[in-house]
Amino acid sequence: MRIREVMTRGTINIGGEATVMEAIEKMHDCRVGALVVDNSAIVTRRDVLAKVIAPGRNPAEVKVSEIMSDSLVTVHPDATVEDMAKIIHKREIGKFPVADDNGIVGFVSSGDVLKAVVLECQD
Repeated sequence: MRIREVMTRGTINIGGEATVMEAIEKMHDCRVGALVVDNSAIVTRRDVLAKVIAPGRNPAEVKVSEIMSDSLVTVHPDATVEDMAKIIHKREIGKFPVADDNGIVGFVSSGDVLKAVVLECQD
């Protein structure tokens, strides 16, 4: 099974100069766990929790660019679910951007991969 079969297609974007509060509101309104920042980075709920909420910072005063992940590990839509499972295990990351030659085209989560592995085992 390929990542393109289990990924969430499309992205929601935000600028790096937006506040973390704006990012939280956008994630909530769009029902997503990650946003693409300036087409080259991402910010996730985990980033917000670990880098803003847990240390007691004010989300209305922190810029997305301060907490975004810009050293991205991406996966190609044609990668296999098995390859993705190995990457998740090695990197301990829960959500990966899926990118092709045009940039980030969606996301795949550890839950997506687990569900695909279970379905493959049932066949």
